[in-house]
Amino acid sequence: MTTSEVPFGEARAQLRELVCRVGYRGERITITRHGAPAAALVSLDDLRSLEAFAPVGGDPVGPERQTVDETVAVGGSLREVWNAIARYRERAGWWVDLVVDAEVGGDALISWDERRGRVVDCVDGETIAMRWGSEAATAQSPIEVRIDFAGDDAEVRIRATQVGPGPGADYWRERLQAWKAYVEALSSSVQP
Repeated sequence: MTTSEVPFGEARAQLRELVCRVGYRGERITITRHGAPAAALVSLDDLRSLEAFAPVGGDPVGPERQTVDETVAVGGSLREVWNAIARYRERAGWWVDLVVDAEVGGDALISWDERRGRVVDCVDGETIAMRWGSEAATAQSPIEVRIDFAGDDAEVRIRATQVGPGPGADYWRERLQAWKAYVEALSSSVQP
């Protein structure tokens, strides 16, 4: 990928040629005014990539500020839903790549991050929050995952949020659906 600088006067005179260089050769053109960068010509692919990180008029959102927020309703009791994550035996049936000690200060290990995490918040039947990395770490940004529960003995809403770089929304939707399927199958096998 080539990047070229072109003064404003030349850019105005050569606009057609510059657009072809950008569109067909993938070149990036920086247009200068009085020797300082003033504008740029980039391909649509480059523009889409840039917009993915910073929507027009928005703040840049790099992977260190990524936020995922997914929710699912599960037919089952709050106790069944909570035990499905808090107890290893139940969790191993649907989420083998998560190891967590469901208590504040407990270990949290997951396949998509090689760092050892910690449980930073845990209220039985209400919430569990896990954190990998720290604010002081410069090589890798911290990741926090919080799972909140609300419901009764008939239906529970599970909300999973992730702040920081991580697997993204598709991963969490798939995990929540697996959790839902596990608990609902368990509930239906117990009911008369």
